[in-house]
This record gives sequence, structure tokens and C-alpha cells, in this order.
Amino acid sequence: MSATDEKEIAQTISEYRVLAAKTGEWRGFEQSFSIDGVTWSEYLLPTEEHPHPLLASATVHRAGFMVPIRVVIGWDESVPAEDEWRELWERSPHALFGASAARLAYIRAFPEVITSKPSGDERKISAPTADQAAPVARDWIAELADASTLVAVGELWAAARKARAVTVMLERAFKYRRDSIKAATVAAAPAAAAAVAAARPAPTPAEVAAAARRSRERSAA
Repeated sequence: MSATDEKEIAQTISEYRVLAAKTGEWRGFEQSFSIDGVTWSEYLLPTEEHPHPLLASATVHRAGFMVPIRVVIGWDESVPAEDEWRELWERSPHALFGASAARLAYIRAFPEVITSKPSGDERKISAPTADQAAPVARDWIAELADASTLVAVGELWAAARKARAVTVMLERAFKYRRDSIKAATVAAAPAAAAAVAAARPAPTPAEVAAAARRSRERSAA
């Protein structure tokens, strides 16, 4: 994560604000955070129990709308699963968590002027265009439940990362499924060994005699 990445995030919000202001209908913006959904504040001091806000709210005021456009998002549903991005969010929760809510609020308030940026990077949220077909959402949890081997889980994880569908909750589901398969494999190992032993035929008298003869020969040598 570089300083350029952070600068581009701030620039995105500034561009959205400029586009909204050009319409002549932008009437302001508000940002707040909460840990319980009841008490909201512009900034929350971190504590051992709550090192970061759990909810972020962004409100855009637009002329002609009786009710302001407000977006509320949760930390667990929004924080990136990639370690590099997650660490940055944990260091700057108000800036980056708040920016995520702000982008959504501006897009919902001014969808006719705020569209996708030229870059398709995952950190830039873009409104769908009319000539784009909405992608078909995959049920990753259902597919994960059907995966019965570690190889299948690994392939599904790679597909989820490629589709940029990984969230913290989905990552936890993958780890739980992987650990469950590992545990089942370990538990089944003794039974499998016993089954192999039971399936092995008993030695014939001739095989027993031959083995005894080889043993005597090795002792004589």
C-alpha cells in the first residue's frame, strides 16, 4: 500500500463532490461513525474492545429531495480481505471506512453524473452503465458446501479471489470448510488403515514356511 493509493482514494471522493456540485443541487455532506447503531459521532476514539468503528454513515443532501440520501455500512461487510488493505484500514479506519460509505452515498445521490472511473481497480466503486449487463452473482457459500476435497476448496478460493468476491465473512467460511475437511481426513485415517489390513488375505502355510526358512538363513549368515 503506497501513499499514491491513499491519495487516489481521497481524490475519488473529491471528484465525486465536484461532480455533484456542478449539478447545482448539492447541498452538503455529513459523515459519522458508531459502535452500536444508536450513538453516532464524527470521530470515535479507539478502545481495546473497539479498536475501530463498527458502522459508518454518509449522508448527501440534494436539492429537490425531501429526505437526504444516507448510507450505513458495516465494518465486517466492507473491510477488504487482502492483508495489505486490511492492515491499512485498521490503521486509518475513519478515513478509509468512511470513504467507502461516502462513495456509495454520492453514487446513490447523483447516479446520473457519477459513473465509473477509468480504472477498474477494486477500490473504486462505479455505478453500472445502461449498456452493461449485470454479472450473475455466484453463491460461493453453496459451492463451498459442495466442495468435498481440499483441492476443490483451493480451486474455489482462487476463483473467488479472481472474481474479487472475497470478504472477511467469506474468508472465514473458506477456512472453516478447509479445517473441517482436514479434520475429517485425519479422523478417517485409522479406519482406512484398518480396512486395508482386514482386506489383506492371511498367508498360506507355504508362505509361512518360506518366511521361516529365510529367517533361519539370515541368522546362519
